[in-house]
Amino acid sequence: MIRVLALDLATVTGWAADGPDGIKPVGGTLKLNYSKDDNGEGLADCRDGVARLINLNKPTHVAIEAPVPVTSHGRIENLVDTAQTVRWLLGLVGVVEELVYHAGLECIEASAQDVRADFCGHRFAGKAGVMERLQQLGWSYSDNNEADAKALWYHVKVNLDPSYTPQRSVTIGRRAGT
Repeated sequence: MIRVLALDLATVTGWAADGPDGIKPVGGTLKLNYSKDDNGEGLADCRDGVARLINLNKPTHVAIEAPVPVTSHGRIENLVDTAQTVRWLLGLVGVVEELVYHAGLECIEASAQDVRADFCGHRFAGKAGVMERLQQLGWSYSDNNEADAKALWYHVKVNLDPSYTPQRSVTIGRRAGT
């Protein structure tokens, strides 16, 4: 049986894991202490929080959304902030990959576009589309971080777990003519 812990890594990290019914995930958020001057405390928060989630949820796979630089229409905006953001996000990924390795689990990385294609029916649905799809399914979420983690959980389940048979017919967040 495949059990998934999905993480949307950021200063507020969304998480989702197999729920008791096996169809709907449970989830929440972890608030990490981030400072542009020193990532150490936030990375330690990430290590502690993800270790607790692994211990609590007993996953076989841990999924992370691939980190990407902040862009606007394909152009990197504010290079200094973007470089710091990339450093922070890659640090979070490194912490999670090390934890997963030591726990003997499999780590999976997926792009936001691939996740949204599976979850919303459209690669460029956006955060609003993800939240609309969650509402359609009757899945609760506290914020867009948890929403993204639940979409990632779904993506991994439909692609790796042959016993998972969710409602799939949907297109969310797609403008007419695109």
